[in-house]
Amino acid sequence: MQTPNDILNALIECHPALHPLRSSIQEAFHLICRCYEQGGTLLCCGNGGSAADADHIVGELMKSFLRQRPLPPKLS
Repeated sequence: MQTPNDILNALIECHPALHPLRSSIQEAFHLICRCYEQGGTLLCCGNGGSAADADHIVGELMKSFLRQRPLPPKLS
C-alpha cells in the first residue's frame, strides 16, 4: 500500500511545477486528515469558476475514497 508521501512523490514527479508547493500540499493534507479524525466536515465552496474548482476537488476526494486510482501519465 502506498503511503501519502509515496503518492506526493509520484505526483510531483508527474508534475514538477508542484515541487515548490510540496510543504504546502503536505500541510493541507495533514489539516484535512486532522479535521476528519476529529469528526469534522470539509466544506468546499466558491462563486463562478471557484465553485467549479471546489466541485472538482470534492469529486476528486470522493473518487479516492471509493477505490484506488492510478496516477495520470507523466506529461512531457
